[in-house]
Amino acid sequence: MLTYEQLCQTGVMNYCSGRQTYDKNTKRWIRHEAPYEWTQLECGVKIRMDDWYRLMREAIRDKGLDLLLLDVKRQVKKNCAWLKNDDEIEKYSMTCMAHKAYEYWEKSKSKMFVFYF
Repeated sequence: MLTYEQLCQTGVMNYCSGRQTYDKNTKRWIRHEAPYEWTQLECGVKIRMDDWYRLMREAIRDKGLDLLLLDVKRQVKKNCAWLKNDDEIEKYSMTCMAHKAYEYWEKSKSKMFVFYF
């Protein structure tokens, strides 16, 4: 099983995100999901994004970072209007945790510094 630290070493998410088309009737861009989205971890493991989210959720729970995830989700829900449902908010929040983006947010309660040895 991959650890939290290994799952956070995604770097840039390299995956096929599908394609976008423009709908002339609604005048909106529509994103078509690719059937399989992949990312490659720095440790060399190629993993499906659905599996990455599931493993990341388990790793957050095992590491005891549930409160941090809730705080990040609260900030994301408040500031990211393009995310439509709770599933998208949770996935985006886990990505923010993997990239440690929450450490640079001004109004975040979670100014948490983690030292890895």
